[in-house]
Amino acid sequence: MSSIKRRDWFLLLSLGNFKITLVGFYMISIVTILKQSGFSLNQLSLLYLLASIELVQVLVSLVIERYQVNNKSGHFRFWLLLSNGIIFLALFALFWIDIKEQFNWLLVICFVLSIMGIFLASATLGLNSTILSYKERGFGGVVQVLSARSGRMIGGGLVLYLYQHYGWHIAVGLMLFLSFIMLVQIYFYREPSLQQSIQKKVVPWRDLLKRIWTYWLQPTTGWRWFILLILSCMPYAFTATTFIPVLSDQGFDAAQVGTILAVYLPILCMIASPISGWMMRHLSRYTMIFSILFSQVFVLASFIFVEELTKLYRNAFIVQIMVLSIGYTLLLPAVMAVFMDKAGKEMATLDSSLQYTVMMTGASIASFLSLRLASHFGFGWVYGLSAAVSLVMVIFILLFCQRIFIVNE
Repeated sequence: MSSIKRRDWFLLLSLGNFKITLVGFYMISIVTILKQSGFSLNQLSLLYLLASIELVQVLVSLVIERYQVNNKSGHFRFWLLLSNGIIFLALFALFWIDIKEQFNWLLVICFVLSIMGIFLASATLGLNSTILSYKERGFGGVVQVLSARSGRMIGGGLVLYLYQHYGWHIAVGLMLFLSFIMLVQIYFYREPSLQQSIQKKVVPWRDLLKRIWTYWLQPTTGWRWFILLILSCMPYAFTATTFIPVLSDQGFDAAQVGTILAVYLPILCMIASPISGWMMRHLSRYTMIFSILFSQVFVLASFIFVEELTKLYRNAFIVQIMVLSIGYTLLLPAVMAVFMDKAGKEMATLDSSLQYTVMMTGASIASFLSLRLASHFGFGWVYGLSAAVSLVMVIFILLFCQRIFIVNE
């Protein structure tokens, strides 16, 4: 019987929102500010390198698992409080510097924000996997998707708006305020009794490192789950990377592209997110994931004919983007729920981070290759590859993966 309460859901929502707000702040708002200030692409590329730090999440999860904190307030609460405390200090330092004149200090502070953001995300993943019951994990995935969409709007939209109209200090002041609110919320938070009933023990480094390999040898994971995770986000990543250049080629200016992708799209996906929770209450994990992926094959294939469709209706590509994004918005909560299903109670943070890292590796590979393939073969070829990968994934699930979605709890 779960002991999770409304305050737990509120914290999970706040944590997911703040993490993506933080990423949007230094990857969208700060980059845009510097670009408008005349910084070179080589300088800006140093900030984009911070995105690759996400791949060290497994190492961070090892630290969280190794150094267990046994007190009545909770193990994950300690790491959430520590990471957000350092984030607050870093933002406070950022408040006092001139980012246009002190670029090196900006890089150092953004590096700290990125690393602490990973600690925050890893601890949040561990908390999700530990305190949510099997039936609650579907809604837990919905909460993560909703918070991510709203966080992107705040960090990459509202912060930039405040900077343009009221200046740097007001923009950073918003981030400081959000961090302070998170600190207060985490400080007064106590993990549920379900979490406290689990005896925490110090896990040797040898066992933790061994887990990185042995996790994939379990009957509930194995090579099938590894391959499925690698493939899961590749079709969307192949296609989503083309959104901006194709919209630009169709005559939409920067402001219009930003409005479509950073305002309308997140709002539409937030509206659609609760449908995923309803589906998970009435469908099995396997049925839901297979059905959505099967339907996405046809949506992805439609992108091959984007030029012909645009001649019939000027905004056809925007409609395609919306339909594809809604599909993945419905899919991601189910995938996140399976993440939690397959994370052991003893090493919840590490198990969740392993799965997340594998999935993001596949998405990163697809994003990296997408525009390079498009430059040589055209966008239609990329869309064909995306649809093909999606079809392979559907066949793979049908033939090999039905049993890995069965969880006894």
